[in-house]
Amino acid sequence: MLCSLLGRMALFDDHRLTIDLNKVTEVDSTIISMLLEWLRATRKNIYPLQFINMPENLKSLIQLYDVVELIPVSVNQTVDQGAA
Repeated sequence: MLCSLLGRMALFDDHRLTIDLNKVTEVDSTIISMLLEWLRATRKNIYPLQFINMPENLKSLIQLYDVVELIPVSVNQTVDQGAA
């Protein structure tokens, strides 16, 4: 349910678990909590987790909550539609 709201998850050639946030339009503290939980849950995974296409309002909220060191903000990129 929330995963479909946030975007798609894909494993790319560089073996990173990637969550595309390009469909996110509204953000609040709930999404920060969810991103942190996903990072915590995948910490033991052999594939690092990354977020791409993060909207500017989410980046601003991450800065406001001072969790920039915890939530990696990648440069925006487009995900190949056939990748997921």
